[in-house]
Amino acid sequence: MGKSFLIDTNVVIDFSHGIFSEKSKNFVASILNKEPIISAITQIELLGFSVVPPQIESFVRYVSIIGINEIRTK
Repeated sequence: MGKSFLIDTNVVIDFSHGIFSEKSKNFVASILNKEPIISAITQIELLGFSVVPPQIESFVRYVSIIGINEIRTK
């Protein structure tokens, strides 16, 4: 099993706005193309704007979301 990454709100927003360098963009894209995971807090933050871009809404529907009370251990 490969590494899993919990994706931060700012990473999603910056990626969707094309703010990253090419190298960083490729790295984040490789994570997003595998098994993206966000927290319930990130979900709330991403969907909490008065206007949510369609790509953000689609992203939140697609990803795995870890609840507030969930603990993952190895």
